[in-house]
Amino acid sequence: MAGKSTAFASLALVCCLPLAAATLEDALTDLARRIRTAVRGEVISLEVRPAADPDRDRVAAQLARALGRLQAPGDGITAVTVTLSKNLESRLIVAEVGPDGRAVFIHPFGGGLRDAGAAEGPVLLEPRLLYRSPGPIFAAVEAAGGVVLLRPGIIEYRRGDESGPEPPRTEFVPVRPLPRDPRGVVTIESGWVRAWLDSVRCSGTLDPWTVRCAQGDSLWNLAPGVEARLVEGRNFFLHPAGQIFNVVRMAGRPGAGMELVAAHTDGSIRRHGEGGEEAVLARDAGTEIGLVRTCPGSEELLLSSDGGALQAYRVGSRALIPVGRPARVAGMVVAVQGGLAIVRDPSAGYSVYRIEARCDR
Repeated sequence: MAGKSTAFASLALVCCLPLAAATLEDALTDLARRIRTAVRGEVISLEVRPAADPDRDRVAAQLARALGRLQAPGDGITAVTVTLSKNLESRLIVAEVGPDGRAVFIHPFGGGLRDAGAAEGPVLLEPRLLYRSPGPIFAAVEAAGGVVLLRPGIIEYRRGDESGPEPPRTEFVPVRPLPRDPRGVVTIESGWVRAWLDSVRCSGTLDPWTVRCAQGDSLWNLAPGVEARLVEGRNFFLHPAGQIFNVVRMAGRPGAGMELVAAHTDGSIRRHGEGGEEAVLARDAGTEIGLVRTCPGSEELLLSSDGGALQAYRVGSRALIPVGRPARVAGMVVAVQGGLAIVRDPSAGYSVYRIEARCDR
């Protein structure tokens, strides 16, 4: 079990985040130079995704010309995967070298979601660092002055940083190799801890620590009363609402009861009512969503991220309404659960932040 954990903890991440390039061509020229340096003459394959992105063919053609010697994926070929996305500040090109992501380059270019006009408001998002680790963190939840972490091969209860005493922990071995971007969930209710990772389920009490893990492919609890099944080997779920990355349950419009808001694999965020009605609220607003409450007695806001910033939204009947300015963190937001965000930073490893919303009245 220890060997399995070490394999994941040894991932080397190199991330370069230059100032926003003036044009897509400038970003691609610099990106190709960095990729060539990372592969050091190795023969490479190139995949640019998603296929539906309007810039996909243009990006693939320019990188192919700049990189040269491209081959089909296979043994002995170094895979380079380029993903096009958008965060609140700019469009993003994210390049990963090798199946283990030994080098990751993030390049901004052009305009982001804020160019559409984020509404100013009295809400200020403030990330508060809870925990930092040199190795990957898949999921986290706050608990009794500490944080329960789901990590490669381990679930543990931390009340300090890595230099503190050995925490209560339970080790496990996944049945199958984890996907490239593993998704995990940890919940705690009335002192009972539950956790899900691809092919692994954990449960037990927090204090005293009795958490045990076993192999299994049961439904995941993504939100109160909301279950879904992870697609084997992938990082999204099958749910009656469709294929989703994440979902939250929140108070709906007056008279509508509780509603689900889900981040779908097609890039949309949609509202799903209890009566089966559905509305597309936004496109390209983020694949990671959570909830944040602004002030005592105030409304819940949707928290969303697609990259290096987080934005709060009011959920309208047909649209997400940005509230205040985005909160920036050092690195890339890789997961949001509840009001916590997990951030990957090449210089500091993985960090868990509590996202607090301050009301300036």
